[in-house]
Amino acid sequence: MNRAAFAALAAAALTSCATEANYQANVKSFMGLPELALIRAWGPPSSSYETGGSRFLTYQWRGNSYVVATGSPIVPAAIVGKWCDTTFEYRAGVAVSWRYQGNGCKSKD
Repeated sequence: MNRAAFAALAAAALTSCATEANYQANVKSFMGLPELALIRAWGPPSSSYETGGSRFLTYQWRGNSYVVATGSPIVPAAIVGKWCDTTFEYRAGVAVSWRYQGNGCKSKD
């Protein structure tokens, strides 16, 4: 097996378990829990905002994925930008809603 094929196989194996459904389940698991539970698990938020009796905590992630071309020596590898913004809403110190957007909102568990 050549190096390019091995790299493609390794990348596929590492990312194959990461899914948006797993990410959604992870985010949902914080509903009804206090803000401190989220901060202990995810660390400090990228930003926060308070209005109308609600507190919003936003986590931003930026990264890259490396796509290795297979089967063609003329197709170069590519770098694909990934991102995910996740916001949790808290009322009276308890998570009541969430939303996320981006092409990198995936989790292995």
